[in-house]
Amino acid sequence: EEDNFFFFFFLRKALLFFVHFHSFIHSFFFVSKKTLSQKKKSFFFRLDDDALAQKERERESLLFFFFFLLLLKRPTRGGQRNDMDGNKASSSSSSTTQKHSLSSIFSNYIKKALQETGSGMKALLVDGATLPVVSNALSQTDVLKREVFAVEPLSDGDATSTGVVPLRGRRSEDSSLRFVKAVCIVRPTSENVNALCERISGSLTSYGEFHVFFTNTVDEHKLRAIAKADARKGGGENNKVKQIQEIFCDVIATDECTFVIDSKDCFKDDSMRAFDPNGGMRKRVGNNGSFQRSNYEYTLMCDPSWGVRNGTPLIDRCVEGVTSVCLALKRPPLFRYSAKSNIARRIAEDAQRVTSEREPGLFDFGRRNDEGYCHALIIDRFDDCVTPLLTQWTYQAMVHEIFGISSSNRVRAPDAQKLSKKPEEFILSSREDAFFRDHKYDDYGDVGAAVKKYVDDFANERSKTTARKSSASVDDVAKFVERYPEFRQKSATVAKHVQLVHTLSKVINDRQLMKVSEIEQELACAGTSVNGLEKQVEEIINDPSFGESEKVRLVGLYCLRRETEAPQICQHLLRVLSNHVGGKRIDALDCMLRRGGENARTSDLFGTKTIAARMRTSVSALKGTENVYTRHVPLVRSLVAQCANGKLPSIEYSPTWDGFTPECSKKPAEIIVFIVGGATYAEARAIAKFNASKESNGVTVTLGGYSMLHQSRFIENLANVFDEERGP
Repeated sequence: EEDNFFFFFFLRKALLFFVHFHSFIHSFFFVSKKTLSQKKKSFFFRLDDDALAQKERERESLLFFFFFLLLLKRPTRGGQRNDMDGNKASSSSSSTTQKHSLSSIFSNYIKKALQETGSGMKALLVDGATLPVVSNALSQTDVLKREVFAVEPLSDGDATSTGVVPLRGRRSEDSSLRFVKAVCIVRPTSENVNALCERISGSLTSYGEFHVFFTNTVDEHKLRAIAKADARKGGGENNKVKQIQEIFCDVIATDECTFVIDSKDCFKDDSMRAFDPNGGMRKRVGNNGSFQRSNYEYTLMCDPSWGVRNGTPLIDRCVEGVTSVCLALKRPPLFRYSAKSNIARRIAEDAQRVTSEREPGLFDFGRRNDEGYCHALIIDRFDDCVTPLLTQWTYQAMVHEIFGISSSNRVRAPDAQKLSKKPEEFILSSREDAFFRDHKYDDYGDVGAAVKKYVDDFANERSKTTARKSSASVDDVAKFVERYPEFRQKSATVAKHVQLVHTLSKVINDRQLMKVSEIEQELACAGTSVNGLEKQVEEIINDPSFGESEKVRLVGLYCLRRETEAPQICQHLLRVLSNHVGGKRIDALDCMLRRGGENARTSDLFGTKTIAARMRTSVSALKGTENVYTRHVPLVRSLVAQCANGKLPSIEYSPTWDGFTPECSKKPAEIIVFIVGGATYAEARAIAKFNASKESNGVTVTLGGYSMLHQSRFIENLANVFDEERGP
């Protein structure tokens, strides 16, 4: 601000001086011209006073316009960095620097891709992975504004995965689409490259031009394949492929500071297959009662040494996703991982190999003004098994826990009065829904009050509109017609949130979640006394009015908290639980305690390992909390706070190279946290709160995971890991 003040001050002084000097010179020559013209000198010609004044005004206008251009072109101070649109932007790490969220970066990427295609009708070609990327970055209105008349799957296989209907009946000999430009935003996979070559060669629907944008780095042999297909079809000036670019948006930005990799809708087989108020798991198939495996996310929770089928492709996919986020943020990465986790170490080392060996120049953004690296923390889900087990009480997390939110922010929720009917589908997007953006991190009570106020405000607005109808003038009618789309959208938003909150209220009462959650918080929060809670847990296990999900959560939390202090009580509760729930849930808890127990996990989950940790836990317990149901703070919150201050121990979260160890004690430029095995919306809320607090010290944190977990999906993954570990 001080720099801007002095700049404008001296600019004003310079302009005034130049104007006065120009006026003096003009007056002098004007008088000289007039005197010499009276003496009839041949080298001056007399001008009319009005014409001369007009020319003077034109000169002054040009003068001010010139200085205005200089003002617009003022260079930024400090280091420079290219932003996602190729423009220059300040790279200073001070708090005044404008920071771009991951969702805004992806939005600018796609806008740039559509803009660089030029004017004219366009068709957007996507695959199953990039469709949610595009839908989360741009709304349908934004896409239409950029002359995109159709969104089409790249191949027939993508039509099944995306649900987008392709343009049928169009063959290469049909010239009706020759004037349409195809904008292809796809992942650089072999399947997509083959499908693209078929498109270019004309065996499928053919367009006049192809503008290809890969969401990650593409190999040279794939580029050669595209070039050959283009040469076979046209050759020379008739080539259809006009450009090929790499835009680094190979993950799905579900929110401003959150991303996932899995593009499959989590509700297809689980939380949204049909509304289950008891939080049930998927149906078991096979003679051994194992769960039906429609996705292989659980393999990321297995040890790489097991050689699990489909494990390596998912590891490679995580590496591609994390490195693409580093490229999108334009920061040199320093990868760190949970020291006791083999899967976290594998992903971190593979990512480091990509940045230093396979694509070394691509990640060479340089370090400016002694900035630190972008610390990419690869954390194992087993380091914190408490957070995915807890009942969530913030709006976004509750909706995901009970209904499920897809990677494209879609929710299917039934009406509380019509649970037997097919659920309705809603969109919960912070970009399009202002109410959700303002209240997604609020707790249940605050959301209920906000919905009531929202309904009252809308009712008052509607009553005023109805009262004006009888005495409305032509201007009033015109204003109403202009505001009608906004009015109708607000009506739909009100109905959506009323239905969601109403159904949530019914589920909370039916499952007695408040009573269960109070015990959960006592077990999960460090610094609280848990003596005597085993009696309450056992009472709930034996009470048939509570669902299996609540019983499993309580026993799992109790065993995690007291596995070393009271092992006999833990075994007793597991035996009692086995009489009321299926054997696969017991297997899941057994896997969780062996892989995420005190001796196996890297972190000090309950703050009891060191004296300093005990003191911090005691102080935080004395501070209290506003809500007894939201006392628990996820582990990732303390990890990013330590990392932002350069105090995260390098022994527990090791760098991939010993030479990076001194950098671990320095302040990072940015932090990327990737949780192997899935993140939760509770952790997303904790990261968002950290970014908005002074504790962040100007460091922005981005949270990612293969998917966003809820309790039933987490238990199911644990059961599948147990089966893999046991073997056939």
